[in-house]
Amino acid sequence: MNEFLPQKSFKNIWIFFFVFGALFVLGLWLIFGDYSVGNVVKSISESNPRLIMGLIFSGFALLALLFLWWKTSSNKPLYIINNDSLIIKPFGIFASPKKFDFSEIQNVEKISALEIQNLTTRLLRDAEWDKWTFQWSSMMREQMKFMKLIQYCSLPITIDKVKIGFRNSSIQGIPVYLKTQASGDFVLLSLKDGGRYLISPQRVDEFLNQLSINKQ
Repeated sequence: MNEFLPQKSFKNIWIFFFVFGALFVLGLWLIFGDYSVGNVVKSISESNPRLIMGLIFSGFALLALLFLWWKTSSNKPLYIINNDSLIIKPFGIFASPKKFDFSEIQNVEKISALEIQNLTTRLLRDAEWDKWTFQWSSMMREQMKFMKLIQYCSLPITIDKVKIGFRNSSIQGIPVYLKTQASGDFVLLSLKDGGRYLISPQRVDEFLNQLSINKQ
């Protein structure tokens, strides 16, 4: 059994650390800024609005910071290569491992961030266009394709910008153009049933080499 830890990226996440960190400090200032520690309990019992607001700010920010720390420091999703299968342990407390038998796998390939951006951008644009043309079933299908594609990926794929514009004068409606942004090298797992999953193990080349050896 060979285990491969996920790649991790703090890109864009540091902004949330900064925002929630500032909110936590603000909450502490609202609590202790004009009060001694001994008066805090008394002020809470008197339902002081400023103190209650400080408790809400600091409590919410602390929970958010703990969640961000847990997510960025977690060893999941974990990618495990066995003699006959690839097992993925997804992120989450109650998430169940997903097993892919080698007999189910059509192809496994290394794919660059630029290729991923093109693929995910197209999926999102198709979904948004269908929304504007009121093809709800098609829109949901494209959105589900996007979510299914990235569900086992540890690297962030974010929406870079949103711009409203017209495509073609012969097409009714106003499409929303979305562009996704990604970084790093990924592995694209393609199944014989048509399913595709984007995964991001550390040591991508070693992962592919080990998978090739075990599949033989």
